[in-house]
Amino acid sequence: MITDSLRLIAWTGLLGITVLTQPVIADIGHCDDVTSPACPARDFYPRADRLTAAGQDAYYFVSNERPPRVAFVTRATYSKFGPGQVAPAGLIWRERRP
Repeated sequence: MITDSLRLIAWTGLLGITVLTQPVIADIGHCDDVTSPACPARDFYPRADRLTAAGQDAYYFVSNERPPRVAFVTRATYSKFGPGQVAPAGLIWRERRP
């Protein structure tokens, strides 16, 4: 499967077509309170929702991009994927919002 993906990227690269791919998961995490200063994903959580999210736990993926982005996921999605895997389609990737 990976070999097929690399062949597709190489082939489309020769044609000058840009292939958009899902990020690879660099890290995963869980916070008991997404608004806590101890939560590494806190600055990625939407600022408008921070006041109402106090005490809410959060599961998240960190992308391998630079700068990294974070996608908040359900517990079920969190349990199915891990570092080094391609992230599932349909996630909303957020940039840091201090």
